[in-house]
Amino acid sequence: HTPYLAGFMDVPASSLPWTATHPEPENALTIACWIIHVTSLVEFLVAMGFCWRWADVVDNPRWKGLTWGLIPLHSSGITACTYHLFYNSIPILVPLQAFLTCVGNTTAMIAAYRIAISNGWDVPWGEIPFLSTSEDNSDEDT
Repeated sequence: HTPYLAGFMDVPASSLPWTATHPEPENALTIACWIIHVTSLVEFLVAMGFCWRWADVVDNPRWKGLTWGLIPLHSSGITACTYHLFYNSIPILVPLQAFLTCVGNTTAMIAAYRIAISNGWDVPWGEIPFLSTSEDNSDEDT
């Protein structure tokens, strides 16, 4: 294993009291990577807060549903950070993160759809190729 950028921004082993008994593994994250992980979680909370407040500004409670729909995605990020915090030694966190990401993507999609419908958007069913009927396709060919 060759440290990235010669170990620039790695956590110094001397600053970790437990390194004498448990040295950091090769998959340990750098300080820069931890900064990115933690700020991403904070940024996600701020965005969720903005969605909640926007619901009151535009008087559309569906925006609060987006905040609720993003909770599984935020939980997925927390799960990833927990996995890295323990040096990838808790393998159950990997499928848990995948599950939370899948659920979060689905709930965020549903929440976004509800916002769009509440603002007057109509699903263009006839313009979706794999959902249109054969009569719809024959009209386009002529």
